[in-house]
Parts: sequence; C-alpha cells; structure tokens
Amino acid sequence: MSIEFSQRLSFTLTRTSLLVVLAVGSLIAALQVYVDYIDQKKLIESRMQSIIQASTMPAKRAIYELDSHLAQEVVNGLKKYEFLHHISIVDDSRKIMAIHDQTIPKTDTIWLTRLLKGYSTTYRHTIGDASTKYSGQLVLKLSNDKVLAPIYKRSLYIFATGIARTLILAIILALVYHRLLTRPLVEISRNFSSLNLDSQTDIDLSSAKLTPIKNHERNELGHIVDSANDLLSILDKRAKALEQSEKQLRIILNASPNQVFALNKAGDFVFLNTATANFYQSSVENLTGKSFYNTHKGNDEQEAYGFFQHIERAETKSADVNIAELKLKDANGETHILQISLIPYSLDQESCILVIANDVTARIEAENRVERLAYFDTLTQLPNRHHIQKRLLEDIRASEKRGAYGALLFIDIDDFKRINDSFGHSTGDALLLKLSNRMQSQIRKSETLARLGGDEFILSVPNIASSRERTQTLASNLAERILRNIRKPLRIGEHELEVSASIGLTLYPQTNQDLDKLLSAADTAMYQAKAQGRDRYLIFDPTMSEEAHRLVKLESDIRKAISEQQFTFYLQPLLNSSTRKLIGAEALLRWHHPERGQLFPDEFIEFLENSPMISKVGELILDKVCAFIASCKNRNMIEPTTRIAVNISAREFYQPNFVNVVTDSLYKYGLDGSCLELEITEGSALKHIDQSIEKMQQLKDLGVTFALDDFGTGYSSLSYLKQLPVDKIKIDKSFIKGITYDKQDAMLVSAIIAIANTLELGVVAEGVETEEQATWLHHHGEIQLQGYLFDKAIPQADFEESYLPEPLALELSIQ
Repeated sequence: MSIEFSQRLSFTLTRTSLLVVLAVGSLIAALQVYVDYIDQKKLIESRMQSIIQASTMPAKRAIYELDSHLAQEVVNGLKKYEFLHHISIVDDSRKIMAIHDQTIPKTDTIWLTRLLKGYSTTYRHTIGDASTKYSGQLVLKLSNDKVLAPIYKRSLYIFATGIARTLILAIILALVYHRLLTRPLVEISRNFSSLNLDSQTDIDLSSAKLTPIKNHERNELGHIVDSANDLLSILDKRAKALEQSEKQLRIILNASPNQVFALNKAGDFVFLNTATANFYQSSVENLTGKSFYNTHKGNDEQEAYGFFQHIERAETKSADVNIAELKLKDANGETHILQISLIPYSLDQESCILVIANDVTARIEAENRVERLAYFDTLTQLPNRHHIQKRLLEDIRASEKRGAYGALLFIDIDDFKRINDSFGHSTGDALLLKLSNRMQSQIRKSETLARLGGDEFILSVPNIASSRERTQTLASNLAERILRNIRKPLRIGEHELEVSASIGLTLYPQTNQDLDKLLSAADTAMYQAKAQGRDRYLIFDPTMSEEAHRLVKLESDIRKAISEQQFTFYLQPLLNSSTRKLIGAEALLRWHHPERGQLFPDEFIEFLENSPMISKVGELILDKVCAFIASCKNRNMIEPTTRIAVNISAREFYQPNFVNVVTDSLYKYGLDGSCLELEITEGSALKHIDQSIEKMQQLKDLGVTFALDDFGTGYSSLSYLKQLPVDKIKIDKSFIKGITYDKQDAMLVSAIIAIANTLELGVVAEGVETEEQATWLHHHGEIQLQGYLFDKAIPQADFEESYLPEPLALELSIQ
C-alpha cells in the first residue's frame, strides 16, 4: 500500500506543528521586539535630555553675551552626535546665532520608521528664566531611522534565529512522527490490505490475524492491533453464524409449502425455493437465472398478466403490494388461487422483488363449501336465515340511498304439518322444493327469496317505488300473484296436492326500525292472516304488535336498567299516631330511565312481577337498602335497633338461594339481622306455607323480622296468620280510604287492629291522606301512619336532610 507524502499523517502532524510553532515564535518575537522598542525609545529620550542639559549653560551664555562664536562652538560640539541632522541656537529676537544641518543617508527601513514614528523628532529647549529678560532656544532634530537602526538589526536577528529553530524542530518532529506513528500505521494498513476482505473467494477469518508492531505492543497502536484482531474474531464467528443461518433459511424455505422467490428488474429468478420449482415442474438449479415471464408464456398469459402488472407497480413505487387472491396455472395447467405478497428489497446491491405466494385453493374451496352450508338451505339451495338477514340489510340501505321503498314478504305454507303427517317428510320436502322453484321463477334478479326453515319463506323486494302508497300497491299485487301460483295443483309422485299460503307484508325502510323489528312485523302480519282464515295476505298494521313490541322494549330496558343499576328507591316517612313524630320510612321503588325520566312502579311492576328479572331487581334494591343503612349507621344517624323492611316478591321468596342472598347482603355491609325486616304478601306466604315458615324461621333466627303486606286483600285466614312467624301487619290503603264515612271499612279496620293487638302484632296504616283518617286511627291505639297527609316519597338525600340525623326507627319497604 502506497500513500503520497503529502497525505501521510507524519506530514500532516509536522505541518500542523510547524504552523503552531511559527505562530507562537512570531508572537514571542514580536513581543520581544516591542519591548526592545519601548526600551530604546526610553534610552533615546534619556540621552536627548542629557545632551540638552549639557548644552544649556554654554548656549545660555552665548545668547546672553550675543556671542556668535561661542554659539557656533556649542553647535560644533553637538555635531558629534550622528543621529542629529539639525542643530541650531536662536537668540531672544528669534535670530539664528549658529546652525548645523547634515544629511543622513536613507536606509531600507525608512518606510517602517515613517510608519512607526515619522522621519524625525524635533526637540525645542527654551533658554532663559523668570529673572532675565532674554529668552532663546536650542533646537535639535533627531533622525528616527538612525536611532532605530539597532532595533531593526536585533529584530531581524530574532526572527531569523526563530525561523531557523522552527525549521530544525519541524524536521526533527517529522522524523519522530514518521518513525513512531506513520511507519507503524502504514504497516498496520498493509496487514489489513493483505487480508483481502473484498475478495470474492471465501476467507478463513479464524486464521486472519494482524501482526503486532515491534516496540508498540503496549501503546495505542498495539491496542489497535489487538482490537482489530478481536474484531476479526467476532467477524469470523458471525460469518460462521450467518453461514449456518443461511443454510437453515434455505432448509426452511425449501420446507415451506409457500412459493418464495426473488426477481430482478429483468424478471429473472434470483433465487427460489423447492415449492416454486415444483409449481413449474422444474428444479431450483434449472430455473435460477431464467426468465419468470417466459414460464407463463403459452399457458396462462391472460391470468398472469395481472400478476406482472402488480410486480411492475411494486418496482415503480418501491412499496409492498399485497394481492388477496390471484389465479395462476401450474405446469400441468391446473388453476391455483394464490395469496401473494410483493416486497421490494436489495440483494447484492441489485434491486429485486421478493415474492411470497401462498396457495389458498383448498382453503377457498372449503370456505365456499362452508359458506354454502352456512348461508344456503340444503334442500332448496335458497338463502337461509343468516343470508337473508345480510341481504335484507343491503336492500334496506339500497332503498334508503335511492329514496325508494321496498317490501318484505313473510310466506308460510298453510297446514303443511298435515302433509308431512299424511304423506311423509320426503313428500313434504319435495313439495317445498317445487314451491320454492315456483316462487323463484316469479321474482327478479334483484329480489331475494330465502327459506327460514320448515315451511317459512322470506322474500325481499327492494326499490319498488318512491311513494309509500305505490309501493304498497305493487307489493300487494306481487303477494297476490304468489298466492295464486302456490294454489296451483302440484304432483308429487303418485299424489296431486293443493296447498295455500299465508303472507305477511311490511314495507321498508321505516324510522327507528331495525332488522329484528322488520322481520317481527312481517311475521305478525302473517299470523294475523292465518287467524283470519289463511290463503291470504295482510299488510302489517302497528296495532297488530304494538303491545308485543312494548313488552319486548320494556324487557330490554329492564335488562339494561339492571346492568346499569338504574333502579333505586325513594323514602316516604312513617309517623306515630299519638305523637305525630317520625318513627320510620318506607322505600318506594323508582326507575331512573335514561330516556323517559323517572318511572313509577305502576308502569313496569306488573311485567316485572311476572318476569324472572324481578329477582335481580330485588337483589339490587336489597343491596342498596343495606348500603343506605350502613351509611347512616356509620354516621350515627339512626339507632342500632332500627329495622329496615324490604318488600319481597313471591318469585324472589321461593328462589332456592333466597336465604343466602339476604345473609350475603347483610355480611357485605357488616350488618346483623336485627336491622332488617322483610315484607311479603299473604299470597306469597301461603303459596307453599311449609316452605315459607321454614325460610322465615331461618332468617328470624338471625334476628330478621317479617311484615305481612296488603293485609285484608288476600286470604286473610286467621289460622294462617297464627302459623306464620310475622311481626307486623300492614292494612291496605283501600280500607283506610273509607274509614271515616263507610261503616263496613271502619268495622273491618277496627277488627284488623283488634286481631293484631290480640296476636301482639304491630300495625301500619297505608295511604293516610286526611286529618280525619289520622284522628280516627289514633283513637284505636298505637298505629304507624303513612300517607300524603304527612309527606310524599322523596329522594334519599332529601330524606336525610329533612328527617335525619335525629335517632329514627326506619322501616323501609318496596312497593
């Protein structure tokens, strides 16, 4: 390896060092010259003052005596100073008494003198004093170039010797740098070059080592050699690992069922795996370097043309291209469906396209078979329920987009069960197949006929007309044609059968109508047609299913209300009939509906009581009541003996885990049974009296008490009342209403109070609305009063603000 001298590191270092030394030496020399100049200037000034001082007395006498001869002698005495080019003595009348001028030869440094100090410096010394009347001058002119000549000589010597020292130092440094740095580095570089890492042949890096430089084993150069050898060792390990990885990658690629190959810009195979070679019925060695495009000539050029375009697009945009499905023929002419990824990349500095092709033919065919089974009826090959729902959504969107109406026909074969029972299911299947073919022949391509199952069919007819009335007329005509066609006799084997159908018809799109509602509307209309005698069609009227839809919507809303905990309770105060002081409260169920606002129980309680969801609502309210009690107890707002009553429905009460539900709620909030009272109706308690007594006794053992709600409206059997372990009865408000003017109500309530007193049961009068009712009840003993006379049901926060924190005996129930 040869490096030009000017490019060598020693030359660069020497040049840099020389420049630095020259700069520093010049700066020091300049500083030295400047100091010398200042000293010389002071010396000249001192000498001139000495000359003037020595010449002043004789010059003064010459002026005083006006002795020109003496003045000339003074001037002649000063001529010995060669640096003075003008000497003169002037008397008091400004006349020159004596003068001497001499020409001083100009030197090469005159330009520098003029630059620094000027050509000459004039000294005018006045001769005389205050006591004399005369006054003269001694004039001396100094040649600056003459007096600075010694400085110039010394400066030249300083700079010359400095440059000489610098040059000698540079030569020495060049030799040192070359020996200590450049020559070892050149040797290291030659060692690297000898490795010939750029060679195309394989190099055994394990034996490739740099020779240590003599006398430099422990310094930085030695460290470089050691680091280089470590690097070569690492490269050797990585090269072997890469070689192993390449072998493994080749094995993996050849084992892969996917076609993997790379194409250069000319379209030639750069590499390929075994799967690719097998696809073209050739070998890897034979196809490598061959044109990919030629493999498809004369076979599937039309199919492959799109593939070529995708490859060209990937090359042009230098971006990945994914092809979801592409059909190509193999060497045997068999068509395959391929899923292809095209990835631009560089291989050995050559732009290539990596192609990964996954043969999904079997999967697509399987998916098609599965889709056929999933979306088409196996008997009639018509779309099934899943498919028609998807298609119906598309039809609805298409009609909305065009601003037109469509129709949905729900078709049910009348009395089809009789045919199956009489002639067998094979005959029934054959009948359904022929009927489906008949109906299919009557519809257009844009319309969809589907079999829901059994003898039920759905027909979707989109984009009939822009007006609702016109759409209804045309859809009715279509329904009538279908009915006439179905009525035509059909021969199935030896049997000639005549059947009819009932059709429910509804239009779409409609505001706030989803797919389920649309199908339900058509189904409802179909059943109405059957109810009216069959073999007819009816157009859906909202009154047909208004109540059904209301109940479905209510059920959905209740489910959502349970999950979102929309149910809560309000509190209505309970007062003592004697003191009129607050002694408790009743919790009334409320539903905070997100759309309809607050709902009272009469809007949903009847449905809820007949639904299994009442148990979930009951558990939710029981949990919230227990949480309310615990919150009040933690804030010392109620007495420890205060009981809260919760209304329990019959469905809740007879749940197998009812006792566990109650105990779990108490345990969750750290409460004992003495704070809880459960209200049940007579009907609930007496439905399975033995089971009721057992459950009630289990909870009473924990301290829980029971109240019999709406007493007087049910069985009102004294024997049952005696058997049931209840602690309190609640007189229904329907009896309280007439106690002041209806003798029968008054006698009945008096009897209930007397029975309760005899059995040592507490009494609550519900629905007290007038002062007369409250006064009447007061005269019949210690009765708890509740009603609008005192307060309506209020939110929990308002109840706490109005009635707490005074110690209360809370009695809560759900109604």
